[in-house]
Amino acid sequence: MIKKVDRRERKIEEIRKLNLEQYYENAKVDDNNLMNLGLNMYIKKSKMVKNDIYSVFHQSKYDNKIVLHPQQAECIDLLFKNNNMILSAPTSFGKTYVAFEFIARNDFNNIVFIVPTIALMNEIMKKVKDRFSDNYNIITNSFEDFEQKNIFILVPERVDVELINKIKEVDFLIFDEIYKLKRMQTDKEKERDKRIITLNRGYFELVNRSKRVLLLGPFIKDVVFERTKLNNNIVKYFTDYSPVYNKIDFIEEDKNMFTIKEIEKENQKLIYFRSPGSIYRFCINNIAEKDGQKFKSNSLTEWCDKYISTKWLPSIMLKNEIGIHHGSLPTFMRKYIENMYNSNNLNTILCTSTLLEGINTPTNELIVYDSENLTAFEINNLIGRVGRLGKFKTGNIFLFNKELEKDIIGEDKYETIEIIAEDNKISDIEEVIYLLKDKSLLNEKQNKIINELEQKLKKYKRTVENLTETDGFKIDELISFIDNIPNIIEKAQLLYNAKNSSLKEDKNKETRYRGEILEIFMKIIPNRNKSINIINNNITNRIKSSVCVSQLLAKKPSNIYIKIQKQIIKQADNIPEECLNLYIDYLFDLAFKYIKYELSRIVKYYNFIFYDEYLNESKDKEIIEFINKEIIERFEMFNGNNNKIIKILLDLAIPYSDAIRLEKILKFNIDSEKISTSKVIKRIEEMIEKIEKDNEIEKVTKEILQILIEKK
Repeated sequence: MIKKVDRRERKIEEIRKLNLEQYYENAKVDDNNLMNLGLNMYIKKSKMVKNDIYSVFHQSKYDNKIVLHPQQAECIDLLFKNNNMILSAPTSFGKTYVAFEFIARNDFNNIVFIVPTIALMNEIMKKVKDRFSDNYNIITNSFEDFEQKNIFILVPERVDVELINKIKEVDFLIFDEIYKLKRMQTDKEKERDKRIITLNRGYFELVNRSKRVLLLGPFIKDVVFERTKLNNNIVKYFTDYSPVYNKIDFIEEDKNMFTIKEIEKENQKLIYFRSPGSIYRFCINNIAEKDGQKFKSNSLTEWCDKYISTKWLPSIMLKNEIGIHHGSLPTFMRKYIENMYNSNNLNTILCTSTLLEGINTPTNELIVYDSENLTAFEINNLIGRVGRLGKFKTGNIFLFNKELEKDIIGEDKYETIEIIAEDNKISDIEEVIYLLKDKSLLNEKQNKIINELEQKLKKYKRTVENLTETDGFKIDELISFIDNIPNIIEKAQLLYNAKNSSLKEDKNKETRYRGEILEIFMKIIPNRNKSINIINNNITNRIKSSVCVSQLLAKKPSNIYIKIQKQIIKQADNIPEECLNLYIDYLFDLAFKYIKYELSRIVKYYNFIFYDEYLNESKDKEIIEFINKEIIERFEMFNGNNNKIIKILLDLAIPYSDAIRLEKILKFNIDSEKISTSKVIKRIEEMIEKIEKDNEIEKVTKEILQILIEKK
């Protein structure tokens, strides 16, 4: 049975907001009104017996200093009675807290959190560690060892075949930011998020093997469930309840002048920009050349100056006590800046949506510097990040576009979510392979592609059916890989001959042939980061992406920062200041996104086609194995080179070079010891004094480790 609990009552929300406004303007607010509006947290202790009784009965089991607000308590009750729920509410509602509270009130064996990003995975992991690590083994990868009681915290890509085969039953599944599962409507949207089928496969595989399911997201109008057990057993709980008061002001003043004045104030604030380029333009035009800079160094700025560039704006601004935060920065940098802000050592962060998409960085002020092209859903999701119970119960939002008012107060902010795994439509062939949809739903063009792929795979003794045992394949990429195999082998033969030649002129051709193979791979899996085009439009000597990738792959990832620095120095006189920052970001993006997560899919296609049975019978066995040694293994290095400890440390935002050093200090015996994220963290806690004394480990890494093991 599907049960709908609709708590979106416009009139009550208006009254609640009015009472909060009066409260913060020091006007007298009747305690009975606060009680009836679910604002018990504003009633002074022992001032109202009814509220004291409520507090006793609704004290949190997760954190005994917290009292659940009425709608959180209602959600907990509904979960106990109905097992499955989709909860749509603003960020300040405390949706994830409902999940933690439900865990604290139960005795589960296997709990799974699915979150959209590694940054959010680390945030949830930290909270789970602080509260549940005594009772549960924490796992963030499928290769980690299970115990009797486990909490899995995963990005969807890690719900792979290995995990699916190992975890047969889930007691409680929490899937955060459920709107990320929705069907993309345009080709541009599909191109922007190629993870969409992987996201849905993780959802599809886990929902049907979970006893209880909690789906979370903001501003959802409705979700239709057709293909999982949720189609007749879920509570839809929709609310706009927010226990914090946010004041929205539309500013007519010049936005640069206003933003600079706000930055100079001592209160904490986040300033939203649409892109890193927009952040850099703002800094160069309004801050970088100003007198009176503070130039306050810390371990992160020292690292940036040492390994990247003294001209890099994220470091320059941080010395000026302004953080820059966006998706192209290394994970450990973002983590460091978030911690500075959360511990009140930084008042201002200039950020893109990366910081605001679910990361727990509460603020009492948000300036939306760029609002162009934001949908009603997106602008309300940004606003919802302001104010947080326990830290900021009130907040200010500053906008420069009065037209946004209709998006804030209107109904357009609510979206009906079509979860791809749940509907009986097909847009992409991968839905048949990974979501087990009916093949008869394919159109004529899709059927032709499937039939052609079947014929291509026969040569390698593979079938389309075999693809169900794979993870994250893109059919168009796989077909392109197969079509390019003759060309790859031809180029590899030339490389092989040059490498084994004694002639100097042949030796000089090695780099060229290796680069040509990489170019083939990059055509199969193109890089979607187009900032190189902006850079090339502003310089005389154009930069070639394939050359950048080749140079990054030429070194082991442990030396990647030195390699990046060399490319920066090489181009420093060729690139203007704004573009230099984009170029540095581009190199980081190539190394830690494109190569690590996208281009490395070549490894999966290579292993699928050139599996042992086929390889042993192939006349090209020697040259195919040569390709593996010369190029494929280089991709694997960017993912920890199959070293479990290094992979976990990289997830924990440890720079690669220090992850290698730490792995040696931690001294795990892979053959005899069980390995998991919680066990690695525990070993770090036990050996932190030795780590602190190690002169080879960077100071910034030591601070990140302290953040990791610190208990809140």
